[in-house]
Order: sequence, then structure tokens, then C-alpha cells
Amino acid sequence: MQETNFIQQNHEKWREFEEVLKSPQKDPERLTDLFIASTDDLSYSRTYYPNRSVRVYLNGLAQQVYQAIYKNRAKEKNFFKHFWHVELPQTMWHNRQALVLSFLLFALGLTIGITSSIHYPDFAKIVLGEQYIEMTEANIKKGDPMAVYKNDDPFLMFLQIGWNNIRIAFGTFVLGIFFGLGTIYVILFNSIMVGAFIYFFIERSLFKESFLAIMLHGTLELSMIVLAGCAGFALAKGLLFPGTLSRSKSLIQSARSGIKILIAVVIFLTYASVIESFATRHSDMPDFIRGGIIVLSAMLVIGYFVWFPRKLYKEGKIGPMTFEESSPTKPSKIVLDSIKPIGKIFTESFSVFSKHLRTITYFALISATVITLYYGFATGSKYHLITAQSFLPTISQLLYPFCGFNAHLNFEKYPLLFLLIAVLFTVLSRLVIQRSHQALQLPLPKWNLLAMVKIFVIVIVAMLPLLLPHVFTLLVMWFWFPTTLLWLYRSAIHDESITVSLSNTLSLIKGNFTKMCGLFLTYIGIQWLIYPILVSDITEFVGYFIQINYPYNAVLANEIPYIVSTFFKFFVPAIVLTLPVIGTVLFYYSAVESNEAPSLLRRISQVDFKKSAYGLEKEM
Repeated sequence: MQETNFIQQNHEKWREFEEVLKSPQKDPERLTDLFIASTDDLSYSRTYYPNRSVRVYLNGLAQQVYQAIYKNRAKEKNFFKHFWHVELPQTMWHNRQALVLSFLLFALGLTIGITSSIHYPDFAKIVLGEQYIEMTEANIKKGDPMAVYKNDDPFLMFLQIGWNNIRIAFGTFVLGIFFGLGTIYVILFNSIMVGAFIYFFIERSLFKESFLAIMLHGTLELSMIVLAGCAGFALAKGLLFPGTLSRSKSLIQSARSGIKILIAVVIFLTYASVIESFATRHSDMPDFIRGGIIVLSAMLVIGYFVWFPRKLYKEGKIGPMTFEESSPTKPSKIVLDSIKPIGKIFTESFSVFSKHLRTITYFALISATVITLYYGFATGSKYHLITAQSFLPTISQLLYPFCGFNAHLNFEKYPLLFLLIAVLFTVLSRLVIQRSHQALQLPLPKWNLLAMVKIFVIVIVAMLPLLLPHVFTLLVMWFWFPTTLLWLYRSAIHDESITVSLSNTLSLIKGNFTKMCGLFLTYIGIQWLIYPILVSDITEFVGYFIQINYPYNAVLANEIPYIVSTFFKFFVPAIVLTLPVIGTVLFYYSAVESNEAPSLLRRISQVDFKKSAYGLEKEM
């Protein structure tokens, strides 16, 4: 058989090999079949084409399959068990100083809360709020001091409490990036509240009942605040004390440690939320049962997070902390003509993002300022009219900032806001695509009025789910937004009509839909880390600080906290939204390679033109 016929007969099969090898999830059995098939073709090429490029190509393909098979088999172990039995205990042991620091700060805040309540009777009202104190006092007069846990539906209460607890935990971790100061603030703030809360019941001779009811869930809940603080200090440690590593590498390593701790925190907080929502309300539960649950919870936390890591260390199963060193070579160029997993695209999008962070930040500042001024014009400088409401029923905050915008988007009341955001996102998309092409060394798209109009129309389509009720927005946005974003990019780089571009985009999505949506949800994870900061007391504190020092206009001064809140809740999304745009650019070329395999066809087409004198030696 002639070499050209041999290539044409098998190139589809080889293309499938490359796709499977580059897939993030590999089936060992399927890889075994591919290995057998590739070695058969390799044997044939060794016999009939010993000095040709096709033999080298097949040899490399067979090696990749072989490595993938044995790499998969080597990793066939219980990752869940390994995480809880090895990785997390090691992380806790290596960050034991951070755990001790977090515990001492919590104890300090608890002491401050109790002693302040002793000396200042109204301290609980200042910290916990007058409305909450009045409600609790009314419940005490009714003879049911724990009635606050019985008023709401258990499931809705679970959602509210679980979200709030996880939000605080994420905020405690993420704020560690501010050299640990943010973590210190969150721990002290929450522990002072707990101290004031405890003394409020001690003062009214209700310590026993309050302790049994509150600590039923509070044993885990308060312990997780301490552990979240440990994660935050672990993050700060990598920034403050990089050691022999560069500060960026040290920060990455410490962030990984903190995230491992945070995974455990989220799981335990979920369990604590279940107890608080479904069990704490039963104040008539026998004391020995409630006391037993409290003791078991304390033993679980201390045993696993303190005693177990120490036990492993004494047994010699925990060694010194190691770091993943990377060579100090120049970062490799991003290769576009390859099929990439979600993680690879996600990582490369940050690489592009970092190169143009200054430009993106400037645009975010301008966008947030424009929207903040618009709200001032629309409300007559009464910004408190558009401040965020409670979490429920605005459940679309789960997709913030991609929809919901924390209840700021009220298009019925402020219809021009829809068009304003569409214009700003059109400009943002155009800017990010241009910067991405510069970073990736791609030809710059042609920009003219017609191109901008096409993008604007597609942006309007992308934003249509924002006009739906929040629940429906949540149901469709996870696939609607990435699809329209891919359509937008296709229209931006090809000189074709919107309808033709849409048809080509839908064809491109075939076989890549799951990856596209998964990539988008990965970017959603970033805003889950940022959102706690936006709704935390940090932004409120900044607003009140400016308010206190603003002597010029008393009426405007009252609105300053709300102005600051509005600004930040649009400034941060304007930055975060650039990541899925960059990710779409990278995903587009991966999807093209997956569907059309232009690089594979190009390499195969060049096989006949290579000479045996290029150093290709006949294998023995």
C-alpha cells in the first residue's frame, strides 16, 4: 500500500486518538484499545515506511497512549479517602500555628464581647441590633427564648443559614489576601457578637437553656469560623513569608492549603446548618441528648483537626512541607491549535487577564462610575432606594455578577439601565477581545460601526434572561450566556452576518456543550469568592468612614454608604466579567480543533513532503 493511501485510510482514526488523549477524562479500557490499534499501525509503518514521518508520528502517538494508560492506572485510588486521611491532616499540621492564632483571636473577641456587655448594658444592642434584641426580649417574656429558631420554614431556614455561614467562611478566607488584616477583622467581629450574645442570656439567668440550644449547632459553626480563620492566615502567610520561593509561587501554594481547609469548613457548616434548621427548634428535646450532641461535635472537631494530625506526625506519616517548584524559564507561549481541558483554558485565561489588568481596571472604574451616576440621576440622589434586599427570594445572587447584581437591577423601575449595561458590556467585549488577540499574537479584528452594532445586538440577546423572574434567570443563564458569548466572538472575528454566525456557532458547540458550560460555571466560582467581600461589613465600614468625614452636605452624607455599596457592586463585576470573555476566545480555538482538527490535518498533509534526511532513523 502506498504511504498516501495508508494515511488517508487511517487519518480519521488517528484524529480520534488525539482527541481522546487530550480529553480531561480518559477511559483506561478505551485507551487500551487505542494503544493496540496504534501499535498495529506503527508495526506496519516500521515495516513499509521505516524512514518516513508517518512512522515517527505513530510512534509518538503510541507513547502518549501508553503513558496515559499507566498514568490512569497509577491514580486509580480512592481520592476521597486520600484527601481526608492524608492531605487535609497534613495541611492542618503544617498550619497549626495559624489555627492557634485564629483560636486565640476568637477567644479574645469573645472576651471583649462579654466584658463590654458587663460594663456597657446597651452593648448588645449596638452589636446585635435593637430589632433583634427587642424580638428576643419579647420571646423571653412569652416563655420561649429560643423562638427565633421556630418561626421560619426549616428548609428555607437551612438555605438562608447555610448560605450566610458559607459566605462568611469564604470572606474570612479571601480577606486573608490583605496581609491577614481582613481575616482578623472578620474573626474579631463575629466573636465579639457571640460574646455579647452569650452575656445577654447570662444576664437574664438563661445561660443553661441558651447554651444547650445554641451550642447544639454552634459547636460546629463557631469551630468552623476558627478554621476559616486558619485558612485565611494560611493564605496571608504565603504572601508575607514566601521563604525561598517567589512571592507569587508562595501565594499559590498557600492558597491551595487554604482551599483544602475551606472544603472541610463548607461541609461541616452545611451539617451545622441542618442541625440549626431542623433540630435546634426542638427546645423540648431532653438535655442529655442535646448535651451529648454538643460533646460529640466538639470531640469530632478536636479529634480530627487537632488530635489526628498530631497522631500522624508522631507516627512519622507527615513530613516537612514541600512545594511544587517550577523552573525559572520563560513562560511558554499559549498554543491555540489544540484541544484543551477546562482547567487548561481557565489557567491560560488568567495569564491573558494579568497582562491587561491595568486597562481592565480603568474600564471597570469608568463603568461603575457611570452606573453609579445614573442611579443618582434616576433616584434623585436617593441611593438607599436601590440597596440590596435580603437573600431570599433573590436566589439568582448565586450567579452574581452574571445575573441579579445583588438586587440592584430593577429594569422595570429603571428601564434605561438595561441599555446602559448593554452599551458598557459591548465596549468591554470589544476591548477584551482586542487585548486578548494582542496577548495571543492573533490578527486584530476589524472594528467599524457595523461590527459594533452586531456585537451590541448579540449583547442584547445575551441579557434577555435578566428580564425574566430570578428563578428562570438562574435556570437558563448557565448555558445562555456562554452560548451567546461564543456567538459574539465568532461575529467579531468573521465577516459574516449575525444569522450565519449563529448557525456556525451552534455547529461549533456540538460535542463541546458540556465543556463550554463547565468553563462558565468555573468562572462563576470566582465570584463566589468575591461576593462575600461585597456584602460584608468592609464596604459598609468604608461608606460610613467617608460619611463621618464628609462635612459639606448632610443630605448627601446620609447616602454615602449606599453610594459606596452601589459602586463596588458594579466595579468588581466589570472586572470579573472579563474572564469569561477571555475564556471564550481560548475555548473557541479548542472547539474548532475538536470539531475540525485543522492542526492534525495540516500535519498529516505535510507528511509526504518531509525527507528521510531530516534525521529520521530506521528503528531496529
